[in-house]
Amino acid sequence: MAKLLRVVLIDSLCQGALVEVKVDENTCLTGTNGIGKSTFLKLIPLFFGASAGRMVKGGVNTVRFADHYLPNASSYIVYEYLNHENELRTAILHRSSSGYAYQLLSSGWRPELLYKDQQSGELVLPKDVQRHVAAMGIDCTPELLTLHYRKIIQYNTGSGDLDGVEDVSRKKMITLYRRSYSLAPPKHHFAGIDNLMFSLLESKGTFNSMEAAVGEILQQEVMRSDIDLSGVDAHAFAGAINSRASFLVMERETKPKILQLSQMRNILLGNELQQGRLKSVATRKTAELSAELKKVSDAMTEAREQEVAAKEKSNQKQMEIQNRLGSAVAEAQQLFERVQQIEKQRDSYAAGLAGTLIEIKTLPGLQEELASKKTQLQTLTIQGTDIQSRFASMKEGVKDSITERRERRRAESQIKAREAQKCLDDHNAQAAKAIQQATVSHTAELSAEEALRSKLIEENSRVRLSV
Repeated sequence: MAKLLRVVLIDSLCQGALVEVKVDENTCLTGTNGIGKSTFLKLIPLFFGASAGRMVKGGVNTVRFADHYLPNASSYIVYEYLNHENELRTAILHRSSSGYAYQLLSSGWRPELLYKDQQSGELVLPKDVQRHVAAMGIDCTPELLTLHYRKIIQYNTGSGDLDGVEDVSRKKMITLYRRSYSLAPPKHHFAGIDNLMFSLLESKGTFNSMEAAVGEILQQEVMRSDIDLSGVDAHAFAGAINSRASFLVMERETKPKILQLSQMRNILLGNELQQGRLKSVATRKTAELSAELKKVSDAMTEAREQEVAAKEKSNQKQMEIQNRLGSAVAEAQQLFERVQQIEKQRDSYAAGLAGTLIEIKTLPGLQEELASKKTQLQTLTIQGTDIQSRFASMKEGVKDSITERRERRRAESQIKAREAQKCLDDHNAQAAKAIQQATVSHTAELSAEEALRSKLIEENSRVRLSV
């Protein structure tokens, strides 16, 4: 439940000192007249966004609010509270160029938020607060005017209820900070709580002052200032309160049960939501497994295409080598036949010296050319053999890799599918059991509550008849 927990004064009413007062439970302030009890209590409406002009009125105290409550540059008034989500938050009030300003922190109060060294009493200056707490990993708002602070602390209505705020950037800032720092639950507001708190502090327990407080509450509710409660007397006011006694009794007894049913409903909705999430997870896992299987199939198809392409390329290379080998063999055969022809010519023209010398001179060149062709033929033969062995090795490696990957992916897919199905079956069983138990409990409690309500109505009727 959102509430104020403590008020901390640093170098404020007690100069140079740190004073903490817890206000989350029943708190009693005692002391002699003039010691500062009322002065301290007037700080409570300030937490709810009350104007400082109501704290220090003209003609009563000639000192401004900031000079009275925040006499020094290092003076602070700190409020620790729970927001609408029961999270600890801190509101800081300090001096500024406009007199005073608020800042909100996303944590509970601790001295190191504002002290550089608590033992020596060295404090952080207001202009350095945001940087100081940011170094501690705590979010901090910029300086807020009273209007902006009131719109944050009292309202949690999104971008609504921003009358009086003209700047667009300020409107966005207020809308953002309401989610984390407002006292009111989402889509609600506590408008006028500052005026109510101040009126209650000034009432001092008399009926006239209570009448004024109730009038102010009604004015806040209907946004009218012409409401007059002067015709209401104390007896009529007490009668109006007593007439609600039976309703309050019923509310006191039935409200906890209604809240319990609401909590059980939330648990049931949570189970249904969890079941939906698990179904979504199972659907997503099934889609992922299908995608994995498709990837494996695509990879196998690609590998087959690569294998066919490699085979075609190898066949083409073999054909080229065979063609070149055949050409080399034919050329070698031609050269060999030519050598034979030259040898025959040498034998035929042995008688002619000049012709013989010419043939002898050409013979070594032809022999060298023949040896070169034989060497080229051997090289081409070796290359062809190497290409064939590499192709065979590549073919075996691709075949083994595809088979292994396909079996591994298939095993992983089967395991994941079994795990997802088991998780879904377990959760469905738990959800069905929880729904059955909640239904039985809900039916029994509704019957008991209906009987109690009938009994209360009968008792109320008897009381009215006796009157």
